Amino acid sequence: MQVEVRLFAGLQRYLPENSSKNSCRMETNQGDSVKDVLEKLNVPSKKLRGLMILANGTHANLDYVLNEGDVLSVFPVIAGG
Repeated sequence: MQVEVRLFAGLQRYLPENSSKNSCRMETNQGDSVKDVLEKLNVPSKKLRGLMILANGTHANLDYVLNEGDVLSVFPVIAGG
């Protein structure tokens, strides 16, 4: 099945080379979670903590199971003061 993955800020470097600015279409297996997809993109496990994750514009978590055509958007933690 295919999903669209959008990675923002410092996470963009984990997208495949043929990706557009911040997104790619990706083949995933039925039952794959957000965590599975991020691991396939080689996002280091230490970067998986504290992410803001949206699936189809709705807040999700690493355990969210993706469906055909889902749009996954992932933002890193942004610190400020």
